[in-house]
Amino acid sequence: MSHSFGFNRNDTEADYESATELLAGFIDSISKNGNLLLNVGPRGSDAQIPSIQIDRLKTIGAWLTINGEAVYASRPWRCAEAVSKEGCSVRFTYRAQTVYLFLMDKNYKTTLSLDDISEVEKILRLGVSDDLNFEYIENALVVHIPENFDKENFPVLALHFASSP
Repeated sequence: MSHSFGFNRNDTEADYESATELLAGFIDSISKNGNLLLNVGPRGSDAQIPSIQIDRLKTIGAWLTINGEAVYASRPWRCAEAVSKEGCSVRFTYRAQTVYLFLMDKNYKTTLSLDDISEVEKILRLGVSDDLNFEYIENALVVHIPENFDKENFPVLALHFASSP
């Protein structure tokens, strides 16, 4: 998680990747059929995992609790990444009849528009029970983002199709 291999007592907070950076790398990797290998190095003095590493692991675990459906048993989709018309970078995975859309940044306000995605039946945000409204405008899927939409921690949208996309 830091620039060292294993525990280094001289590492400071600045030497560690943030939980946000680790999650971004993880999402980018799984969208391209990769994985994330984290080196968790116990301290030499007492063999305990440093709290800075525990905090990052807990953040990743909390994110997976909500969004794990888009990760576990998923596969890369026909397109690993795209940029919405609003400039939001996105990543994709899929499983069965669902494409998962990972929102990598916050460059969208009330809509998220993507080309080359058709025949969506419904869209959900993982961890939230309400469907999101959407429509097609000039062959682009336009997802309407509610005002109370939390853009933190890489939200994931589940795009449900009638058949395998």
